[in-house]
Amino acid sequence: MNNVDILKNILYHDRAVIVLNKPAGLVAQGGSAPTPPDRDPRTSYYLANVLEELKVTLGLSEAPYTVHRLDKGTTGCLVLAKTPHAAKALSNQFNRRDAAPGDDLHVEKRYFSLVQNAKSAAGGEIRTPLVNRDGRMSAALAPRSADSPGVEKEAATDWKLLSTANGLSLLELNLLTGVKHPLRVHLSKCINAPILGDDLYGPEVKASDKDIWSPTARHSRIYLHARELSFYRYLRTGSHRQIRITVAAPLPPLFLALCQEMGVQIADEWVHGAVRLKAVQRWKPAEEVLSSLEGHAGEGIRCSYDEPERQTQEWAVTKGVETQ
Repeated sequence: MNNVDILKNILYHDRAVIVLNKPAGLVAQGGSAPTPPDRDPRTSYYLANVLEELKVTLGLSEAPYTVHRLDKGTTGCLVLAKTPHAAKALSNQFNRRDAAPGDDLHVEKRYFSLVQNAKSAAGGEIRTPLVNRDGRMSAALAPRSADSPGVEKEAATDWKLLSTANGLSLLELNLLTGVKHPLRVHLSKCINAPILGDDLYGPEVKASDKDIWSPTARHSRIYLHARELSFYRYLRTGSHRQIRITVAAPLPPLFLALCQEMGVQIADEWVHGAVRLKAVQRWKPAEEVLSSLEGHAGEGIRCSYDEPERQTQEWAVTKGVETQ
């Protein structure tokens, strides 16, 4: 990933925050060492490399800080902090697990996934605890004995069926807890709808299989996409300085291509990235709010600003990401 690729993959950044459109294959958890010389950089690229490139490309005094993780194969919104202070503030939002609906002091996460065997129901809630056994998560579907290994951790996932065709379904997932692999385990083990390409929790398949689940097929990657992340920021001045920012990452090309191939319907808005701002102050123009944050959106990203009792303002960013 070079500087041009970095710019194309920045969805949003301001004076303290960067939201990156993470590609599949970027190792963003389990360590941040540079890509080993014996590892093909085309298939395995470490976050440390990207952080250094962001430092150079955006003219930062230090490399950005990580505040959360995405699995190697997962695509979409990855939030980084430009300063230690911002990293601490964002980490506090990610770690806030008991926030009530509508509470602005936590991060909201929305994912898209392609799954097999989705139920006919329009959606549902999954509240099954998970247990970590030697690094692999399992669902606590039955009462555990006193000598059972591992510790149960609360896990919560809300899901909604968006579209289905030819045995493949597109789900919207709201992740409500921060346990390891909650979406993958909940879908596979609790509603029997494993994510396509999940070789850890999905169905066992043989290399000779000719269906879309074959590990040798061109679809051999996990189809889990971090579509939206919503967090809050502060304006420098004013009595009501809190701004909630929602950043949406466009569906990756392979995800879209498979949906088209299988006849799974995709809404036009999911093809594009977006930045949405929501503030208390009604009088501030949308452009002024973004300017106050020193905020910039990626090329072609559509921005909107929601104000109470006022029609949403929208404008398209066409000049691309500006560096500081």
